[in-house]
Amino acid sequence: MSEPKVLLSGLGIPESPRWHEGRLWFCNWIDRQVVAVGLDG
Repeated sequence: MSEPKVLLSGLGIPESPRWHEGRLWFCNWIDRQVVAVGLDG
């Protein structure tokens, strides 16, 4: 198993993560955003 790595920093309250179509999706409640991030950040 590979080591965990930070894909994105500077978030308020990231919550409800889901992996879908090769990207991590989650809600960032402080900024009222739905965010998707790929493995390349």
